[in-house]
Formats: sequence, structure tokens, C-alpha cells
Amino acid sequence: MVRNNDLSRFQGLLARMNLSRFLAGLALALMLFGPYNLFAQTTGTLTGVVKDSTGAIVPGAKVTLVEGDDKSSVRSEVSSSAAFFSFAAVQPGTYNLNVTAKGFEMYVITGIEMHPGDSKTIENIALKIGTVEE
Repeated sequence: MVRNNDLSRFQGLLARMNLSRFLAGLALALMLFGPYNLFAQTTGTLTGVVKDSTGAIVPGAKVTLVEGDDKSSVRSEVSSSAAFFSFAAVQPGTYNLNVTAKGFEMYVITGIEMHPGDSKTIENIALKIGTVEE
């Protein structure tokens, strides 16, 4: 026969086991999901394709990303053989994009707002035939 005292000890043991399982599960969840904010994106990506006014691609164009009017940060890329360019790890801020290529006028886009986690593609870059820029 089970005595009332034995039953309460068993219930206490069961409660402690459930509590320890709960705490172990909570600790595991915190280890897995706690550092999530440490890996939050703080930068963005800016990409595009350089074309001329007829829609043909312009490989080898120099693409310059300039932060703000004070030009505190300047980065340059050369468009690939497919006229693609990409700027990774772009800090939040306001940027201007300058595109130059031999035999074309300079193309300028101002006021590109970048925020953490942004992945922007610049559409409609269409260089006009003009003076030689290098």
C-alpha cells in the first residue's frame, strides 16, 4: 500500500524532474536563439548592371560609390564582362553613384539611402554616348 508521505515524495521528485527538464530546455533555447541579435545585419548591398542608351551592356565601366556630399567614403568597382557591379558591406548612409566609361558621359545618381540589411539593385543605368571619360 502506498502511503500519503511516499506519494508526496514521488510528486516532489516528479516536479523537480520536470523543472530541471524545463530549465535545461530554456538554457538550450537561450544558447541557440540568444545570440541571434549578435548576427543581425548592420550593412547592406548595392548592385546593378551598366547599359548604354540602347540597352546594350557596358562592361569595364568604372562605378564609384561616394558617401554623402563630404565624400567621407569612396569605393570603386569595375563592371564585369556582363556589366554587373556589386558593393557589399555598405554602411548605412546616403550615397551618390558615379558611372564612367570610355566614350560615354558620366552618369550620376544622387541620394541613395542605405539602411542595415538593405539589398538594393540600381535599375535603369543608361550611359549616353559623349565625351571620353576615364
